Amino acid sequence: MNSTLAIIGGGASSIAFIDAFIEKHQSNSPDLIKITVFEKSKDLGPGNAYQGDAQSNLLNTKAGYITVFKDKPGDFFEWLNLYRYRWQPLYPNLEISEHTYAPRPLFGMYMANAFDRIVKKAFMKNIIVKVIRSEVIQLKERADQLSVTLKTATQKNYEFDSVVIACGTLSKSPFSPPISSKVHHTPYPISTLCNTVEKDDNVAIIGARLSAIDAVVGLIENGHTGKITLYSRSHLFPFVRGTQGRYKNTFLSAKYISERYTSLTLADLAELFNKEINLYHQTHPDESKENIVFPPPPIKDLSEFLSTEMNKANMNRGWQAVLYDTNAILALVWEMLVIEDKELFITSMMSAAMSMRVSIPRENALKIKSYLDNGQLEYIGGETQINTCSDNTLSVTSPEGTSAVDSIIYAVGSPRDIYLSDSELLRHMVDSGLAKPHKFGGIDVCTETYALLSKDEVISPSVYAIGEVTHGCFLFTSALDIIVRHANNCAQTIHSKLIKQVAPLLEA
Repeated sequence: MNSTLAIIGGGASSIAFIDAFIEKHQSNSPDLIKITVFEKSKDLGPGNAYQGDAQSNLLNTKAGYITVFKDKPGDFFEWLNLYRYRWQPLYPNLEISEHTYAPRPLFGMYMANAFDRIVKKAFMKNIIVKVIRSEVIQLKERADQLSVTLKTATQKNYEFDSVVIACGTLSKSPFSPPISSKVHHTPYPISTLCNTVEKDDNVAIIGARLSAIDAVVGLIENGHTGKITLYSRSHLFPFVRGTQGRYKNTFLSAKYISERYTSLTLADLAELFNKEINLYHQTHPDESKENIVFPPPPIKDLSEFLSTEMNKANMNRGWQAVLYDTNAILALVWEMLVIEDKELFITSMMSAAMSMRVSIPRENALKIKSYLDNGQLEYIGGETQINTCSDNTLSVTSPEGTSAVDSIIYAVGSPRDIYLSDSELLRHMVDSGLAKPHKFGGIDVCTETYALLSKDEVISPSVYAIGEVTHGCFLFTSALDIIVRHANNCAQTIHSKLIKQVAPLLEA
């Protein structure tokens, strides 16, 4: 029996899914499986997050800890040593160790190689991986739900037994207001941004997370001389990562929580966190214990905040080690959290949590502080309003007044509202009723199987979604280890379905 599977997106989710699917498939199976990957960009493997771009874009995870393969910890670091001849001519001054925060484009090279490796590995198990370089703009399930038809931007139709949507991080739609050649709805690619923003432009960057930092560093390191202002709606900024290694949680673990709770509140989580921090410092008695305040207070002086953070980042930071290990349980915790606390967290605590959870390397903190201290960069907290005038000039209104600007860059991550995203496919799926928006963002899926939920909450037998488009269901889906975990679970679902379909035929 031949089976056909389409994957929409050729980035991390796609690689992790195919690798897991291959691992579950028997090498002596007589069945031919055809996997077709649809990728709209020129590169396979890097996806939106790790595309070839400015070398100033750094990973926020150490080289020794990051991998796209579930059962190969440290695969990236191993690749760096094995393939030094490939990347060193491009990064001649880069010193690599397990503790290096490598440039993201370099990780993109690793991802491209990883894609090549899984294609070869798949072939050995009678799985053919084909690539079509085109954007998928429509999906339609057959009336009997036995197959799905994909339509691409080139107006070609393809039919498959199953489809996995793995299209990665979404950008703000370029057709979202305000519309102007001087308004950039995503900072990526940074290299393109540096070529389109005039060197002496007065630039406003809306957002203050990782993508905003990439934009600031990328612009200035590529010769930007004009003023840049970071606008942080939450009055916050990412914390700086310490020197600590990995830690395995006891209280904030799936086993402990599942055995003791049927539901969770934010108060429960705070209690578990405090227990975990206390246990951490009992087992690490020589480390200083920080006084953690959540939510953190608004930042009034970003340079002073970064100075304090960089001093603390010279040592192990136990609370960060605890937080990073919760990646393994975020989906479980989010599912068990009572609805009123979910709503409270999304509306009032999400930005604060992300500023603490998604930290930055000390190298980037040093750069941002230097730009602040020399006066080229300014930081303003509070709500903003973008103004466009009849003469096509722009200005930004904030609690500190209204300032005329030459260029505006949105660096706010994936839009929670599908209709504000740049994905024609997702908008069409919602309009047709094939998918329904999740109240907390993205589209809704069955959290056990990753199967799509329709407008009428019917579970699709043939369309699945993983990655950033499911963030409403799982809360946080952008960390690579979380992407890999969800991709593996989804591969298990689809492979099990395939086995059930084949078994009766083998018995006959």
